[in-house]
Amino acid sequence: MNMTQEAKAPNRDMSVELLQNLLKRYGSEAVEQAKKSILDEPFEDKIVSDTLRYFMCDYWKDYATPTLLSLAHEAVRGNSRSLASVASALILINGAVDIHDDVVDRSKQKDGRPTVYGKFGEEVALLVGDALLIKGFLMLAMACRRLDREKREEIMDVLKRGLFELGEAEVIELRCRGATGVKPKDYLKVMKKKAADVEALMRLGAILGNAEKGEIEALGKYGRILGLISILRDDIIDMTLQEELRHRLEYECLPLPLLFAIQDAESHVELLELIRNGMKTDSDYARICILAGQGLKKATNYVNELVIKGNTSILDLRERKRELRLILTCLADLTEYGIPNPNGT
Repeated sequence: MNMTQEAKAPNRDMSVELLQNLLKRYGSEAVEQAKKSILDEPFEDKIVSDTLRYFMCDYWKDYATPTLLSLAHEAVRGNSRSLASVASALILINGAVDIHDDVVDRSKQKDGRPTVYGKFGEEVALLVGDALLIKGFLMLAMACRRLDREKREEIMDVLKRGLFELGEAEVIELRCRGATGVKPKDYLKVMKKKAADVEALMRLGAILGNAEKGEIEALGKYGRILGLISILRDDIIDMTLQEELRHRLEYECLPLPLLFAIQDAESHVELLELIRNGMKTDSDYARICILAGQGLKKATNYVNELVIKGNTSILDLRERKRELRLILTCLADLTEYGIPNPNGT
């Protein structure tokens, strides 16, 4: 989940600065601990060590995981200083999932940087992803040794269910690649399943904070909504970047704005022809953007509805509501990509 991009619109500078400070405050220690833990492993092969160093030092800056874990923990009156070892383990696990996803999606670049798959190839990416996954789960087991057996089992069960649901969603998503007949409601069901890992993260933070059942459920619901917003944010951004959209058309599911637009009888035939021809020219891309205009508006309106639901889900929490609301607001704000907010600001 990318929550660190720079703002370009003046009216959001303050919110983004607050968010960046939040990420640094809660995430820095865990990120450094995760980096050190895997780079200290005595790999003899230079390719392995170079790949891990590139990923951990130049590419993977996962401040979101420790921040969300800590906020969930503090929202139920826990002390997040005790979470660094758990957070660093989860950073490695999430990193492994990200590397494997890039292989599946054939993503050679993200945010202008080569992915591990793009820089080192498929085989190395898969194996280095495996190393991160193994190291992450070993670290998590070590971090949870001090907990009683019941809590350890609960934590592992929550994480297992979240990752299994995410994996299942990825498999279902494979069947949607390039398909123009996918209904938006069906796509959204799959994307909601893909948000299971964020729900699991929030639940873990609450459980480690000895939360009551209602608090765990509230934070879990918030996490599911936040994860879905993050996914749909990427869908909307991909519509504004020609090469990203071309990649989506060739290797992945069509983004939600296009699926909405295909349902429009007036643009249906022309839009399908442009998509099936592979968006070969700049003018093809420009035309797709015009035809998808209403679909883009529907998608942004839906994200705004999710923000309201996310804020509602945490109304009864005693702590950290302000920070959790800030994250929702910043993720939903896409003005830096030339997309106006649904409320017109």
